[in-house]
This record gives sequence, C-alpha cells and structure tokens, in this order.
Amino acid sequence: MGKFSKTWTLIQASWEVLKKDKEMVIFPLTGTVFWFLFIIGLTVPFAVWGPDGAVNEDTPGFYGYLFLFLFTTYFLMTLSNATLIACAIKRMAGGDPTVGDGFRAAFSRLHATCSLINSVHFA
Repeated sequence: MGKFSKTWTLIQASWEVLKKDKEMVIFPLTGTVFWFLFIIGLTVPFAVWGPDGAVNEDTPGFYGYLFLFLFTTYFLMTLSNATLIACAIKRMAGGDPTVGDGFRAAFSRLHATCSLINSVHFA
C-alpha cells in the first residue's frame, strides 16, 4: 500500500505543476501521439510486408524502414519527455518555464538523449 500512496502523491504533485503551467500539457500529449505512432509502426509493416503477417526477409527495405521509423519515433517520445522534465525542474526551482525553455533544455542535451537511446535499446 505504501508504493501506491507514494505514486498517488507523485501524480497529485505532477497535476499541480501542470495546473500552474497549462502549456506544459503539450509534452505528454505529443509523447502519447508518438507512442501511438510507435505501436502502429511496429504492427503495420508486419501486416503489410509479410505474407500472413510473417516477416519476409526478402522484402527490400523492410528492416531499414523498421529501424529508421522506430528509432525516430522513440527518439521523439524521449525528446518530449525530456522537455517536460526540463520544464518541471525549472518550475520546482521557482522559475516560470515556457514551451521554448523545455525545447532549448532538451536540445542542449541532445547528445545525452541519443547516447541513452543507443545504449539502452540498440546495444
């Protein structure tokens, strides 16, 4: 019960931050859109390019498309999360973050985001 209580407290605190900065809602929404694209990108190619939903290795470009699409979509999901975190950190430090602040902070650490995605998912 303790974990649920802590999770609920964290959700409430996050909601309070979002109520103060309504423009920050754009980040979870874009992350959700990218997540749906990620799921679609996983399922559609297998259904379209493979016979009976099975992967056909002879199909030209299948694996290249899959890698490029999944990497790009996952990168954008991670980037939208990084922008939200940057804004939340600025808010909790007493600042008044904007959407631009979140993107500037996320892009300033772009190399770390790419390294994280590479080390966790493609190594």
